Amino acid sequence: MTTTVPEVPGPQRSSKSSDDLRLALRAASMYHLEGATQAEIAVKLGVSRPTAGRLVAKARALGLVTIEINVPDELQGTVHADIERDLERAFGLTEALVVPDVIDGTDNGYGSLGRATAAMLSRRLGATDTLGFTWGPETVAVAHSLRSRGAKCAQVVQLDGSMSSADYQTGVEYTLGRCAEYLQARPVRLNAPLYADPATVTALRQDSVISRALQTGTEADVMIYGLGPVSTSTT
Repeated sequence: MTTTVPEVPGPQRSSKSSDDLRLALRAASMYHLEGATQAEIAVKLGVSRPTAGRLVAKARALGLVTIEINVPDELQGTVHADIERDLERAFGLTEALVVPDVIDGTDNGYGSLGRATAAMLSRRLGATDTLGFTWGPETVAVAHSLRSRGAKCAQVVQLDGSMSSADYQTGVEYTLGRCAEYLQARPVRLNAPLYADPATVTALRQDSVISRALQTGTEADVMIYGLGPVSTSTT
């Protein structure tokens, strides 16, 4: 016995397609305009939660939903979400933050960099973490931008040695002291020169205080350091 399945007429197919689109539009409206969750959409439309999620995704895939981000006038030219997202994807970064050199004409690049980094530390630094830093104008700016009642960590450690010239201001003491104060952390100072001959290095590593500081630095959970300008002469 042969059974023939009749072809569904075009108008019925069109009607079903229209119903699907209307359902997707309703789900998208609830999700994007009303702030409904997928579970709430599922109950409202009488579908399963996975179906509710697919309806929302379908509406966007079909171009039925347009999402627009409006950047306030005072932040125009300072927000670079597309570049940040590209950097994260290209290098596998958890978070990238692109900071402009100058924000309002009265700022220098270190100021905006310091505030942005301090804000990121307040979100990502844990109470049991060890924060390591190298000295330089960038880290001085970060320390200067720290505010009370922000992030906390267990220890803050100096990662590189000091310059022998008293005329060269590295900002180590300022950075270490301010980070320890505002992060409520134990300071770990590296009392060693930045440059030394092999014999001196061997002797320094045998010093218990210096060796503990070096070990703390290698175990740091978070590190902040300045890379300097990027150019063809950068080493």
